[in-house]
Amino acid sequence: MTSSRPLLDRRLLADVAIGVLVIALLALPAVLSTHAFFGDWGNHLHLVDQQARWVRHHFFPTYFLHSTQSGAFYPQYMFYGGSLYTVTGWLGVPLGSANAFRLTFVMAFGACYFGTLWAARQLRVLGLLAHIPAILAVSGAYFLSKAYYDGGWPEFVAVSMIPLIVAAALSIVRSKRVPLLSAILLVVGTFLLTGAHNITVEYGALFLIALTMPALIVYRRMITRTVVTRIAVVGALVGLATGLNAWFLVPLVRYAHLTRIGPHSASTFYKFDGLTRGLESWRNVFSPLRTYPAPATSTPFYVQAPVYVLIWVACLGAFLLIRRRRSKKAAMYAVLTVVLGALLTFLLWQGVWDVVPDVFKAIQFRYRLHSYINYAVVGLVILGLLVVAASRRARAWIVALLLATGMSLGLATWQAWSAPTYLKVGELVQSDDNLPPISFANCPDPCRSYDSDYRMPGEFVTPLTRLHVDISHARTGSAEIRIPAGGPYRTNVAWSPVLEVTGRARIIGATPKGWAVIVPTSPSADSASVVRARFTSKVTRPVVVGRVVSITAAVLLLAWLLVAIISRTRRQRHVGHPIPASP
Repeated sequence: MTSSRPLLDRRLLADVAIGVLVIALLALPAVLSTHAFFGDWGNHLHLVDQQARWVRHHFFPTYFLHSTQSGAFYPQYMFYGGSLYTVTGWLGVPLGSANAFRLTFVMAFGACYFGTLWAARQLRVLGLLAHIPAILAVSGAYFLSKAYYDGGWPEFVAVSMIPLIVAAALSIVRSKRVPLLSAILLVVGTFLLTGAHNITVEYGALFLIALTMPALIVYRRMITRTVVTRIAVVGALVGLATGLNAWFLVPLVRYAHLTRIGPHSASTFYKFDGLTRGLESWRNVFSPLRTYPAPATSTPFYVQAPVYVLIWVACLGAFLLIRRRRSKKAAMYAVLTVVLGALLTFLLWQGVWDVVPDVFKAIQFRYRLHSYINYAVVGLVILGLLVVAASRRARAWIVALLLATGMSLGLATWQAWSAPTYLKVGELVQSDDNLPPISFANCPDPCRSYDSDYRMPGEFVTPLTRLHVDISHARTGSAEIRIPAGGPYRTNVAWSPVLEVTGRARIIGATPKGWAVIVPTSPSADSASVVRARFTSKVTRPVVVGRVVSITAAVLLLAWLLVAIISRTRRQRHVGHPIPASP
């Protein structure tokens, strides 16, 4: 017993050392850079800083962004990444917004890497070989492009949570008792996924369903009542973790159709055909190097598939087919191969994508499928390692895979450290009223979408006199509007159903660009009325329902955690003081 403990410690130390080294190679550029990376990287940092400024004084998050470009009371956090901005904002209070933002990159890389490692170990991939799929999970070209080259931070964080969720769910399903740490990690991963990026919630769920249902069929004889109970526990924890985000998800679902982007198919709302056509071509996707189709874009954006590992996966698949190996692992290998083939077909074949129902086109750009292509390849590698372990040529297979993994990691390291930078970070966390002056190279309008996508257009097309709200005052939660007699008047307030004015005026609609239109209720020719615009939750049921659901989910999770801790403590006491046997 004393000899096995140091061995376990050495294995744990080796796992941590390898993981930290790989994460450092890929995440340190975000930590060390004093400048923002391309496009939305700086925009998201600015949004984090604005939420941090609010929660520093109010603790609970706001739905609204206030700027000259977006207008006052623009409902940014109601429709996009509400909980992710809030959590990072809370961290930003003691750490500073920029440091908290940098920390999320380390956490995301860590969740993706160690989540994959954990899942591989549970599936019986032995020794240091379990690090191979983990390295591949964080080495994807698109995964790193999201982190550094277009700054899709919410999507990057959300996608990173998928391996952690899978590993934690596997741990719960396979255990006799629900492991407390696994349950906590499942809740955290689900909370961050569903609170960060709506598109990843939809496609991540579809991807996991496409893997889970065949797995249940293949392993149906191993499903006992205990397993069914554990699956129910996983479902309950996932539901409660999602419920924590109801404070913004319920209003999002209820009011999305009112927004500028809501009524449109996302695939037609954004016209990036000239840019994406080259990115989604066979030549670019299967390039052995990290390349981009110039001159379609003057800024690099890498979306290559893991070509070297794909070759290994294809060779192993051919080997299994020729040898006619029949096993549960081979069956799941076939399932994942079909899933991978379907994803590649949707990515590369425009004609097939055109007939896909519009609900699936919410992904906006087909190259976003690379996240799930990479995870499908990671799954095939895990199964492949299990299959070749019993082969007489296992060493040759593993050496070939190590070479392919080394190439992927080398290219990923180059990609992470060669990302161009732009504005200084300090310029993005200023408290002035203007959004960061960041734009996409050769990108058609709208590029800086967060200042207009979630405006709610109205029908007032006649020219109106403009009234302006002080943006800095709006950041306090309410702002004065001096409204003369007559009207109606157009304001610089972004209209939404969760906004009201108090005093002798009322909102009567919005302009086609979403600016609130108000009129005085007691017109007077002698003097102007001073009214206040503010957020209200009293007259909007979705906000109230969302908050009630979030509070209820939080209470239930805390109650479960307390019960779990008490039960665990009692078991430990029982083990430490066994009941003496009767004489």
